[in-house]
Amino acid sequence: MFILDGMSPLGGLKNAAPAAGVKATNEVAPATGKNPNKDKVDKFVETREDENPLTVTDRKTGHKISETYHFNNGNRKAKTEYDPKTGHMKKVTNYFNDGQRVKSMDKYDPKTGQMKSSTSFNENGLILSIKEYATTGKMESETFYKDGRTIDSIHRYDPNTGKRISE
Repeated sequence: MFILDGMSPLGGLKNAAPAAGVKATNEVAPATGKNPNKDKVDKFVETREDENPLTVTDRKTGHKISETYHFNNGNRKAKTEYDPKTGHMKKVTNYFNDGQRVKSMDKYDPKTGQMKSSTSFNENGLILSIKEYATTGKMESETFYKDGRTIDSIHRYDPNTGKRISE
């Protein structure tokens, strides 16, 4: 896990400081392909290959902490965050092509790995819709927004069957 001082324009790490309990072996900035903090960071494990994600792993548990995917232009495409204790996903964030604006964000229960909610955003950063999921894994509700703040409609679903039951 990183404590970040900032991000480079291409989504790479800048002035990263390590979190306790993890070790760095192969940190690379997406823009340069070089390790800018080679001598400074020594507490996390990070790997990156051409088409593979930039992965941060907890050294003690062996569980992934995060995976970051990049567009061909070097901008962030998606980031998956994991619970270092259970190894289950906590959050998946997808980005627009600029690597800065969030396109969607999915949240998961870190104990079970089951999806709890999914929020979609437009290119201006306003909320388009929010889907909420039951512990069964089926969608429970979907809320649509007019302007990112005003609710347009809410659809409710049976948490056992996933069938729509109301508008």
